[in-house]
Amino acid sequence: MRMLTFVTAKVKEGRLREGQRTERGTLSKAQTSRALAIFFIVSDVHPFNDGNGRIARAMMNSELIAKGETRVIIPSVFRSEFLAGVKRMTRESDPTAFIKQHKYLQDFVNSVDFTDIDKAVETLRGCNAFAKPEDAVRLQAPTRWTGTS
Repeated sequence: MRMLTFVTAKVKEGRLREGQRTERGTLSKAQTSRALAIFFIVSDVHPFNDGNGRIARAMMNSELIAKGETRVIIPSVFRSEFLAGVKRMTRESDPTAFIKQHKYLQDFVNSVDFTDIDKAVETLRGCNAFAKPEDAVRLQAPTRWTGTS
């Protein structure tokens, strides 16, 4: 069993500064790339004792919304798949799954009508969005899905 270890505050600060330089430099031209970079930096460095995932998602969505792009919601049933993509980026430096998942989730969110919250919740429920990963069901496409993922 692999033990989880946290880096020292000094190492975290260095990684955050390096990530910030990367994010502001080469990635700042493409908003989606910038949003994904911000998410990854916060989730990978794990600078807080609690709430790293929530903060990373909020920061990512802030970047997306600022440029008029569709935000990302990670349905409960898709959480394990999403985290597997993040881990693959961390362990293998391979962003392929993470990028595909991001596009898939943006398409998913874009296909749900959020103008009526009750209907949106009903749609999400019908798509298994609130199911747990261990429930052995998959995220289903909403009926008005137009995405290609």
